[in-house]
This record gives sequence, structure tokens and C-alpha cells, in this order.
Amino acid sequence: MTDSKIQKKAIDTMVIMNTAITNLRLYPPSSAMISNTVDRLYQVLSIILEEEESLIFAESEKNLLICGQLLNQKDQEKPQVISFLEVLLDFGIKSVTFEKRLDKAELIAFLEILSKKPEEVEKEGDLQKVMEDKGLPHILLDQKVYVAKDKDQQILASLDIKDEQIIKYVTGADPTSDIDLQKVKEMARDTEWISRVFQSGMKHITEQSGTTPDIKLSESVIHMIRTLDSIADDEDKGGISQQVAGSIADMDIEVISTILTQKMEGLLNDKLFDDIVNQIDDDKFKRLVLKVTHMQDMATDEDATHGSSENELVNQAYESLMNSNRGKQLRNEIKEERAREKEEKEQEIAYFKDKVNLILEGDDETFLNKEMMQSLPDIIEQLFAKEENQTAAEMIDKLADKLLSENPDVRVQVSETLLHIVDSLTDEQRTDTMNRLSDKLVNWIKLETSITPAYEQICIQLQNLAHTLIRNHQFAESGPILEVFNLINSGKLEKDEAIKAISGNVMREIAIEDLLDILFKEFLSNEQNKRKEASHNLANIGAAPVNRLLDILRESQDGSERVRVLQLISEIGHHAVPALIERIEQDGTWYYVRNLVLLLGRIGSEENVEVLRPFLNHEDFRVQRETLKSINTIGRDRRGEILLSALPVSDERLKVSIIDTLGSLKYHDAVFPLLELLKSKSFISSKTRTELEEKICIALGRIGSEEAIPALMAIAEQKGLLRRKSYDTKVKIAAGRALAMINKR
Repeated sequence: MTDSKIQKKAIDTMVIMNTAITNLRLYPPSSAMISNTVDRLYQVLSIILEEEESLIFAESEKNLLICGQLLNQKDQEKPQVISFLEVLLDFGIKSVTFEKRLDKAELIAFLEILSKKPEEVEKEGDLQKVMEDKGLPHILLDQKVYVAKDKDQQILASLDIKDEQIIKYVTGADPTSDIDLQKVKEMARDTEWISRVFQSGMKHITEQSGTTPDIKLSESVIHMIRTLDSIADDEDKGGISQQVAGSIADMDIEVISTILTQKMEGLLNDKLFDDIVNQIDDDKFKRLVLKVTHMQDMATDEDATHGSSENELVNQAYESLMNSNRGKQLRNEIKEERAREKEEKEQEIAYFKDKVNLILEGDDETFLNKEMMQSLPDIIEQLFAKEENQTAAEMIDKLADKLLSENPDVRVQVSETLLHIVDSLTDEQRTDTMNRLSDKLVNWIKLETSITPAYEQICIQLQNLAHTLIRNHQFAESGPILEVFNLINSGKLEKDEAIKAISGNVMREIAIEDLLDILFKEFLSNEQNKRKEASHNLANIGAAPVNRLLDILRESQDGSERVRVLQLISEIGHHAVPALIERIEQDGTWYYVRNLVLLLGRIGSEENVEVLRPFLNHEDFRVQRETLKSINTIGRDRRGEILLSALPVSDERLKVSIIDTLGSLKYHDAVFPLLELLKSKSFISSKTRTELEEKICIALGRIGSEEAIPALMAIAEQKGLLRRKSYDTKVKIAAGRALAMINKR
């Protein structure tokens, strides 16, 4: 298996391993979800170990190595790689080796260890001891990892200048280097040395292939040639040109064409272009000319996307090729080849369109034909390769429509095919495609009920798209992605626990600090007039923003800003409750506490109502009043008991509101305490006393208990048990109305 294939399989392994570790933290090992995840992981590992003696993951300076090979920067930045690396770092693991004959029981035991917190493992002894106790002979920790050294790595050592210094200097990676140029110029008299420097520089540049655009790589090559040109003596440049041209002529057409369409005037006595062309055989020359003509066509088709100077260089390279002796000799052949290629391309595209349309316009049975569906990724890749990007995009869009099929088997087949297509695209094409399909994919996530490898991977692709969109301040576009995962994770969109777990993982991966910084900056400043969209993103990202928002609520002197924060936390909903309760228990200024109490009344539940009880006796009446409202909102069956217990010790102003609330609740247990309060000698002749008495009468009428009739009649008729006490006319009228309500009931 090639290094690239091992790395791809290894990354697939990490994705499943991360999921398994997360699931083991959430669910019992005996659950079906754990069993399914471990089965998938064991299957992927077994495929690798069938061809390899071992699979080794190692950490070096916070980078990941696979079988001694450092992952490229693009792969290092993948969320699943970062997550796996964090697990290794948390446990202090330098390397983990999976060897042949690994059995599933060993794998499960190892995953169970990693699912624990490091401090829990330490209680059982160090990790190595725990592994030994478990008996895991085919999973080894911290074995020595040897990184392969290239035979050319030390070819420049004779200068007493580090290889890395010279390579970075000549390729332009370190233009400020204080390298000893005089020494370098002395060595440059040796054309063979120049060739070796060039080869080492090319190796350094080509290692960046896949993560750096071709145009940037070719610019690095030209920079290197210019540097060599500057350090070489004029009499040596002819030989150097021959050496460099030979190296370039051995490269593939893509690289040669990109180099020849750069600015090369004055390089190595203006001989380099001709030297390269002269060292290419006829067949490669024809392919090179055709490639440059494709570059011309692409510039025209894209309406001169390249700058005018770039187009001019492409045209200049074409003219130079065709005006060379080789070009003149092969002009007719090249013209015929170009016409034939154009015709073949048109025929192939027509064939691809017909085949794809046959599939996409078919019924559900067509989409269940695995052989036909497996051919689609190759067809789409061919269309992109032939620069039929619009046609390929239309085909992908039509395929994505079937994600919403009522047939779950069709959805599974289509999602797998789409994933293969997306994986085959360049980074730019992948981002564009995922962005264009995001609405359809979001609707599919809402609809889908079963987890497949494609489901998990597409969730990760949407997660990565959300990262990109937020970093590009495309908050409106990222909103629906966040919203669907939040709906699932919160339970508002009903799914099984496995799907909820995936959604929770996605939300945690999106709610990272640098993305939160971007969203908060716009929420607070409205710098790009996208506050509403940024706020919507924050509301759908889970609990991560809550503590920052509560800090703003506590510190802000801007009333409008506090209102926005209150609204946003309300939209976040139950995810914010734990942080909210923690802040309430810490207390604070009256207006801060009042806002916390208000929020808990909006987003809390009956189980949180006890947190509010003490604030009915808060020193500030405004907090008391807000507490009463919140208890009434979320207290459900607990409201009556809590309010009644607070009634005797409440502020006189709050008593009025509590009594009114008890009446509206028709809380029967309040009848006798209210009657006692009505008879209480602590009443004084005042407006507050009259209001309290009036509210008590009305509350008793609402409750409708016959036990209150004698007292109410005594007040209404000013006789009986309470005849010695004088009541205001308003109270008498209220008592009469209360009696009517009880009698009517």
C-alpha cells in the first residue's frame, strides 16, 4: 500500500476512533451504537494490517506522523487529526502502534482506556501499567519511531551551512537569511553542485504540492532559478542552464507548462527556455504545446480571470514554442492533434452527459444499481478534468435532489456517491460544491434516520464548511448548518441518541474560540451590518457563548446591548441554564441578578424553580418582583407552595402580587392562610391595607372554596365574626363579587 493510501486509510481510522471514544464516554459499552462503531473501526484497521506489518501514529512537536511520515499541513489541520492528537497529548502518548493479529477485544479495551479522563487512569497507575494489566500484546505505546532520511538530505554539508538554510534561501522561503553568499558563490563554480542544489530545492517545492497552488510552486521554481542565476558567474551560466533545463525537462507536463508560462527573460543568459524545449522529445513537446493551448482556452473561457500580464505570458510561451524549430516542424501535426482532441473531448462530454442523465432521470431502481452509481464519481471527475465545470456542477446538483427521496435505500446510495464525488474534488471545488449543496444537505440531515459512514463524513464536511463560512463572515450562509445540528442536539428535531451524539460533536467542533471571536466581534460592533446573522449563529452553537454573554450582561453600561444579550441567551434556550444557575448562585448587583432571574424564567423549567425561591426575599423589591414572575412562569405545580411559604415574610408590596397570583392559580391550600391574613390585627388603616384586603377577597373568590363564605359575608354585610373591624367600601364590593363567584361555581 502506498504512503498516500496508508495516510488516507489512517485518517479514516482516526475519524471512527474519535467517534468510538466519544460514544464510550456517553453510552454503556454494551450498547448497539458502541458495537457498530467498534466493528467499523476494527474492519478499517484489519484492511490496513492485511498489507502492512503495523500502523503507527506518533506525535512530534504537536504534529502527527503516520508510519514515520509527517502529514502535510492540510491534513494536520483537519479537525479529526487535531482531535486525535489532543487525545495523545492528554495522555502523554508519544506513539501508538497497532500490529498484525490485533483482535477486537484488545481494541475495545484500548478504547475504553482512552475514553476515561487521564486523571482517572492515573489512579490505577501510569498508562503503560494499565495497558500491561489489560494484556494488549498488539497495541504498543511509545515505541521508537524512525523517520526516513532522504539520501540527498546532507548533500550540501560541505559548505558548513545547514541544508535547510540554503534551500530556504534559493526557493525564497527565507529571503531575510544571513547566509554567507561569498561561500555559496564559490561553490556555484561547480555546475554539478548547482544541479544538486536545484534538485534539492525542487524536492522541497514539490513536497508542498497539493497544499499550494501550482502557480505558487512555479513562482518558487523561477525564484530559485533567478537566485542561482545571481550567484553564478556569467561564463558558468550556459552549463547551469543545461543542468537546470535537464531537470525541468524530466518533470511532468503540468509543471513544465506552468514554469514556461512564467516571466523568464534574462534568466541564465536567456538560454533556459530554449534549453528546456531542446531537451524534450517530440511526443512530450506536442503534449506541452497542447497543454499551453488549453491554458489559453481556459483564460478565454473564464473571461480573462488571469490578469492581462498572465495571459500575455501564456500567449508568449505558445508563440515561442510554435516558432521554435521543433514547433515549425510539427505545426501541422499539432494542429491536427488539437482538432482531433477537441472532437474527442466533445464526444466524450456528450457521452458523459448522456450516461449521467440516464441515471439522474431514472426511477428509484436506477439509483439502487450500485455499479451505475459507482461510475458517477469517475464521470464527474472526468468532466472537471476536461474543464466542463458547469456541466459537472449541474450533474452533482441533480444527484443531490435525490437525497430527499422517500426511499431510505436510495438516500443511502446517493449520499455515498456524493461523498465519493466530494472527496475527489480539489479544496476549492469541494468548498464551492458543499456551499452550493448546503441547503439540500441540511434538509437531508433533517430527514435522515440512519447513520452510515457517508452520513458521518458529510456531517464533518458541513462542519468544515461552517468553519470556512464563518471565517469569511458569511454568517447568513452558515446559519442553516448550525441550526439543523442545534435542532437535533437539543431534541427539538427528534432523532436517536447516536445521531444526537454526532450533532453534538459537530457543534463542539464549530464552537471553537477563534470562530466565537469572529461572531462576537460582529455581534458587539455590527461592523459589517451582519449583527442579526452573527447573533443567529451564536444562538445555534450551543452553550459555548453563554459565559461570554453573561460577562457582557454583568459589565455592560449600554442598555440596548444588555437587551440584545438577554434576547440572544433566550434564543440559546436550555443550553444556557447550567451557566445561568451558577451565576445566580454567585449573586451580584441588583440589576444583574434581576436579569439572571428574568432569563431563568424564560428558559428554565420546573426543576430549576428552587433556585429562585430565596430571591423572593431579596433586599431589592425589583428583584423580588421579577422572581415572582419567573416562578409563576416555570414553577408549574410548585408555584402555589413556594409563593404561599413566602407570603408571611414578604414585603408588603410583594404580598399584593403574591396574593393575586395565588388567586389566579386557584390554589386551595391558600384559603385559610389568606383568611388569617384578612383577620390579622397587624393591619393599619392605610391604602396598602385596603389593597391587600381587596386582593384577598378577589383571590378567595377565584379559588372558589366554600370555607371562605362566612368571612366574605361578614365583610360584605359588615357583621358576624368580623363585625368589630371596619372595611373600606372597595373591600366590601370585592367581598360581594367573591361571594358571587363562589355561588356561581
